[in-house]
Amino acid sequence: GKYTEAKHLEATEKAKLEEEILAKQMEVQRIHDEVNAKDEETKRQQDEMEEARRKQAEATAALLAASTTPQHHHVAEDENENEEELTNGDAGGGVSRDKKEKTNNKNYCEKNQTTSFKIKQ
Repeated sequence: GKYTEAKHLEATEKAKLEEEILAKQMEVQRIHDEVNAKDEETKRQQDEMEEARRKQAEATAALLAASTTPQHHHVAEDENENEEELTNGDAGGGVSRDKKEKTNNKNYCEKNQTTSFKIKQ
C-alpha cells in the first residue's frame, strides 16, 4: 500500500525533476546558442564599426589635408598683398590698411576704457 505509493510518488517526482533539469539544460543551451549568435553579430558589428571608423579617419585626414593646403596658399596671397602695399604705397591696398587701423583703434579704445574704469574706482 503506502510504501508502493511513496515509491510511485518518488518516481513521479524524480521523473518531473529530470524533466525540469532537462528543460533547464535545454534553456541554458538555447541561451548559450543565442549568446553565441549575438557574439557573432556583435563581432560583425564591431568589424563594421571599425571599418566605418577607419573610413571616417581617412575622410577626416583627407579633409584636413584639403583644408590646410588652401590656408597656406591664402597666407602666401596675404604676404603678396602686403608687399604690394609697401611698393605701391597708397595705390596698392588701402583697404587692408584701413582694416588694420580700425582694429588698432578698437584695441586702443578698449585700453582707454579699461584705464578710465580703473581711475573711476
